[in-house]
Amino acid sequence: MRAGVAKLAYAPGLGPGAARRGGSSPLSGTTLRSEHRALGGRPNKDKMIYFTKHAKNKFLVLEKHNIYISEKQVKEAIENPDDIDHSRMPLLIAQSQIDSNHVLRVVYKQKDKDIKVITFYPGRIKQYGIS
Repeated sequence: MRAGVAKLAYAPGLGPGAARRGGSSPLSGTTLRSEHRALGGRPNKDKMIYFTKHAKNKFLVLEKHNIYISEKQVKEAIENPDDIDHSRMPLLIAQSQIDSNHVLRVVYKQKDKDIKVITFYPGRIKQYGIS
């Protein structure tokens, strides 16, 4: 398994602007059977997390820049975020620290029991902070 983020490089289209360009239809989903803090800590069984085509492709785009983020890390950021940014409602941005200098930010939309991952991107703690 590859560990964390190798290094961050400037690459257009990898950051938060991608979320404003919208998403595509869900490509795949995963059933979660655990608590979801983004909903106030209530247990949420059979919750579905879907990755849009864009989000699925993002793994490959980041890998080309030697940045390795796993699906598990994205799901963990949604399930147990260090912080959730509500400033872009109806989109939510879950944030989790992935190493001493970086956070993983996951942009998603939630409707009932479904969570659609729009995009995700690593960022520097200096820029986004930690809670």
